Amino acid sequence: MQQLSVNHSFLCGYFSAGAGGEKQLPSGWIPEECSEESFASYKQYFDPGFAEFMLSAGNSAKVRRYSMEIGRTVNVAGVNVSIRRLKLFMMPFGIRIYAIQADMESESLNDFTLALFRMREQRYWADPAMKDFADAAVEPLRAVASALGCDSCDLVENGNKLKVFQIVTSEAPIAFGRNDLNTLFELGTLGKIGGCSEKSPDSPSESYVERILSTNRLSFYNNWQALALFDTFTMWGYNLKPWMLQAWQDDYFSLIYIHSLFCKFYLYRLNERFHLNPGEGEELEQEYKEFDRQCTFHRISFNFLPIEIDRAIDRALEISEEKKQLRYYISEYSKQIADESASRLNKLLTFLTVVTVLSTVWDFSCMVNAVMPYRSVVGTEQSGYRLVVSLSILALLIVILATLRRPRRR
Repeated sequence: MQQLSVNHSFLCGYFSAGAGGEKQLPSGWIPEECSEESFASYKQYFDPGFAEFMLSAGNSAKVRRYSMEIGRTVNVAGVNVSIRRLKLFMMPFGIRIYAIQADMESESLNDFTLALFRMREQRYWADPAMKDFADAAVEPLRAVASALGCDSCDLVENGNKLKVFQIVTSEAPIAFGRNDLNTLFELGTLGKIGGCSEKSPDSPSESYVERILSTNRLSFYNNWQALALFDTFTMWGYNLKPWMLQAWQDDYFSLIYIHSLFCKFYLYRLNERFHLNPGEGEELEQEYKEFDRQCTFHRISFNFLPIEIDRAIDRALEISEEKKQLRYYISEYSKQIADESASRLNKLLTFLTVVTVLSTVWDFSCMVNAVMPYRSVVGTEQSGYRLVVSLSILALLIVILATLRRPRRR
């Protein structure tokens, strides 16, 4: 028997813009700030540096938050989707992350996966059947991107789809057995519910499903579990308290997931800049050091669950791989600079050596002339100098060749 389920989703993307820009925001965008009381509470559970970075207000704010109320229900692939609001996160280094907050209710989980699949894929936005969704969610985002100086930029700056953070709740208890684990995989991949069990030719292989579930699934309590993937983060449970749902949206999404997306987007963009502009390596390296100092944190929380959530998201987004690639670029750039400096130094030393040798040869010739005047030996000083200098240079060449000659093997 089917049961009613609810889906709370955030579809996220980003674009790049210059510093500032708040004054250019179109009407309807309202700033969001954490109250002093809430901020003090957050600092009891989260690392103070992380809380300061994500939640501080006023002139010291590193992250500025805005939202636009939409409150419009649209039809996507036959599914009624409530577009509640749009969110905008003005992150450092010109990263602007946005989120489309959408809610759905249905007795079929397939409605959730189908609607989210259509909404996150940029290629569907121009489809006439998606016009209501585009008008409600996409066009306001394009307007704010344009107002922030991104007239020619794409709302999906890298890739072809939005990231999805979704919370799926069901009424009745869920056993989370083999079939339900497959369902979690299908929710996370936005695939057909039941597709794994069908074992059709285009179904994911059982070994792949098992590998993904064993490495990316989170399970700490009996009434919910999560799956962290590259394009989605899915939380699925039952009998969830309202405060828990609110915490998942306010903390796990708005703090942890947004921070991880920021790190991923920034590092990916910086890697691209390193790859395309190797001549700017020194400037980019300094920028990365500033990012690492201000925006990254070893542990974001004093509690185990936010830490586990953060690690799972970072692992799924491959943030460590982005850092590894960036360190490789920096290492190669530093090696190149060192080699160029060494080459210049060697050329300088070679020049100084030649000058020193010539000076020594000349001094030696003068000394020989003083001890044994060339006029009395070869007739003229000029001939004597030529003879001694030539023999001295020949002797030096013989010594150098003998030194450079490879020793014979025994």
